[in-house]
Amino acid sequence: MRRAALLRGAAIPMLATALLMGAASAAQAATGGDGGGKGPRPHACPPGRPGPPGPPEPTQIIRTPHTLTSGLNTGTSTCPAGTAITGGGLVTPLGGNNLTVQVYESFPSAENTWTVSFNNSASTTGTYTVYAICIPVTPTT
Repeated sequence: MRRAALLRGAAIPMLATALLMGAASAAQAATGGDGGGKGPRPHACPPGRPGPPGPPEPTQIIRTPHTLTSGLNTGTSTCPAGTAITGGGLVTPLGGNNLTVQVYESFPSAENTWTVSFNNSASTTGTYTVYAICIPVTPTT
């Protein structure tokens, strides 16, 4: 009698555990997941065709000095043949203080040229540098 009572007492927790494990397995099968709540897992796609090779040389930074004058200054920096411009900018001896330097433009003005225009209201003289960031162009076939 006592053995039967023990078995009945153990049967209920074992049954509950089996039911919970079955429910977890069903949820895992339904979502395709590991039960971690991450939802369905995407299907793996076959790899695509390889892309073209990257540039054979590293990025170049072209620095072009210009004479700094009082008032409006406009300067350019040009990438060498076989490269394309990806960015640019300028550095002045004025330190970028917006009370003395008002930048009007900083943009790619041509396929391989960066142009800047700014006002030097401090009347400081010297030189400023326009930068062009250039990458080699890989011909496409």
